[in-house]
Amino acid sequence: MTPQDLTAPQRPYSTTPARLYAAAHGGPEGRDAYPPDHELVDRLARLGLDPALIAHHNRTFHRRAVTYTARTLGISQFVDIGCGLPAQSRPNTHTTAAAAGDPSWRVLHVDNDPVVRAHADALLRTGTPGATTVLEADLRDPDIILDRARQVMDFRRPVALMLLAVLHYLTDADRPHDIVRHLVDALPPGSCLLLSHTTNDYAPQVTERAEELLAREGIQARARSRDAIARFFDGLTPDGPGLVPVHQWRPADPASAALPASRIHTYGGIGTKPRSTTGTGAASSGGGEPGGADSPGGLS
Repeated sequence: MTPQDLTAPQRPYSTTPARLYAAAHGGPEGRDAYPPDHELVDRLARLGLDPALIAHHNRTFHRRAVTYTARTLGISQFVDIGCGLPAQSRPNTHTTAAAAGDPSWRVLHVDNDPVVRAHADALLRTGTPGATTVLEADLRDPDIILDRARQVMDFRRPVALMLLAVLHYLTDADRPHDIVRHLVDALPPGSCLLLSHTTNDYAPQVTERAEELLAREGIQARARSRDAIARFFDGLTPDGPGLVPVHQWRPADPASAALPASRIHTYGGIGTKPRSTTGTGAASSGGGEPGGADSPGGLS
């Protein structure tokens, strides 16, 4: 064994986006992260970012967007891809959907981190009862996600596709715009896309250094311009204020909305699929009334 072997840092595990997000939140959520995850958050902060503030406003956008989708758009089925570790002190997608009051709500939580599956399994067995399913799958395998969604949801009704703080973990080589289009095309008419995404519009050098730091820790990341993020909504009708900084999307209070967008580095918005389409949606999805062994409430 060489001296370099003795002094090289040991990495018994790899940091994941889910644990990084939990560490950025801190508080009860931070307990699910490991010390190296918290150290990585600190290193991102030293680059000039504010991970805690960014995570907070993405989470509050999540809550407002799901509530708006359920109560204003009347959609009660949610496919939450890249859901991350379930929050301990903040609403999750299934609790927010349940609070909207529609008893027919259904949520499919999707993440490629097996730790998320384990935590979600434990939480859902003791938390809000209802039509909640967890799937361990990768966004880069959209057909696996769609197959499970058709099993546990009614594809004769609109579905909300949630891609919150996840697409920036796909590089351009992953063809993220094609993946989103494939997912949206498979959804019934009247469905919608809920999206948030990190941007490099405000501090491109800082975000580039952050990408390099994350890459060294095994996490690929790609911040994008507003124009590139807006392309995810091609063919959809914007709802609410359109694609804006997440803290300015139907803000809960004026003080939050007044924060400079350069501190949040994240855009968010909702786009709705036309209710009258040909060749896509429910007619070609193969979806229908869920039932049998795949009825909501199970884990996948």
